[in-house]
Amino acid sequence: MSAEKALQRLETQCAAKEICTREAYEKLRRWLVSPDDAIKVVDGLVERRFIDDRRFGRAFVRDKAMFARWGRLKIAMALRHKGFGREMIADALDAIDRDAYVETLDSLVAAKSRQLADADSYEGRTKIFRFAASRGFETDLIAAAIKRLKGG
Repeated sequence: MSAEKALQRLETQCAAKEICTREAYEKLRRWLVSPDDAIKVVDGLVERRFIDDRRFGRAFVRDKAMFARWGRLKIAMALRHKGFGREMIADALDAIDRDAYVETLDSLVAAKSRQLADADSYEGRTKIFRFAASRGFETDLIAAAIKRLKGG
């Protein structure tokens, strides 16, 4: 694919949804655009603000926290996989509202508890803990949520 056609295609995709720099490079590689042309295309998109990694990071965090109900650890891992550095990840994660985050965790823990017949046993609490940890929530927050659920 030519660099011009790839640029037009990426502009259309960027107008429809946020993509990060790494995703743009991966698309260009799949479309067999030369590395030199890929750099020019991505630089042009960044310059014209079609691609903005900070904006992408904030949108990604908001979507995963609100809709997928992921915890900070899972979101951070996904952003690392997308090539984000520590500072950009920390900046993006700062957008999470603490109260809403804890409320999400509490609702996940309560829902899992209702699914288990042995939710009050050690094994049941362990299953709930593992479930919340697999969603990317921090261990201290999970323990507190389980304690709140049991009224302790």
